[in-house]
Amino acid sequence: MFSTTWAQECRPAGRCVFWNPCALPQSNPATTTSSNDTIGSQPTRPGEDHMAETVVLQSLSGSRARAVRHTIADVQARSYVDAIATGNPFESTEAFMERFEVYSGMSGFSMVLAIIDGEAVGQAFGWPLGADTTWWTGLVLDAGQPATEEFTVEDGTKTYALSELMVDKKRTGYGIAGVLYRGLLADRTEQRMTWLVNPANQNAYAIYRHWGARRVGTLQPVWQGAPQFHVLIADPQA
Repeated sequence: MFSTTWAQECRPAGRCVFWNPCALPQSNPATTTSSNDTIGSQPTRPGEDHMAETVVLQSLSGSRARAVRHTIADVQARSYVDAIATGNPFESTEAFMERFEVYSGMSGFSMVLAIIDGEAVGQAFGWPLGADTTWWTGLVLDAGQPATEEFTVEDGTKTYALSELMVDKKRTGYGIAGVLYRGLLADRTEQRMTWLVNPANQNAYAIYRHWGARRVGTLQPVWQGAPQFHVLIADPQA
């Protein structure tokens, strides 16, 4: 269960937002009063009666995110333990960080870190797709979708691409992914949001559908070892 005691702190490196997991997946569950507001919640794990932990979302630009590379790499390593263990080079922390270096330089890149008791336990990031985007390379749309040329045209205001969303394996099952998802998309103004999901990850797929995502096709990225993904679309403010 979750309590709704509001915390009163904000960390210095970017906008910090506290989120109430009880409100998910409602639209715009938080209210803000300034660019450095904090809104808080204290989730208590089932079966535990000790003091509830507060989840803090810290917002980072590309440059600020690159300044804490070690933290981002560590969260990925703790989140994708099973995937890394497969030995697929695409899943390695080294390959992830190579992609991160590229992605964090994208125009409009935004990121949120989930922090509990000073420890980063999850992260999500993405960016709006510009007119010169290569995001849709390898896209095969499902029957009934618009023509590819129409679907993939971008201008920087149409689509926000959610590139990564992950939670420390030891912290999964307590709503942190939803907190990250809503926190990252809270201020988005794009018409739609897209992201890729490995169809083998059935748990994540079910959660994404619960959040209102729908499949529109498949996509094979150019990264070495990358699987064929399903392409999901959702309303950022749904």
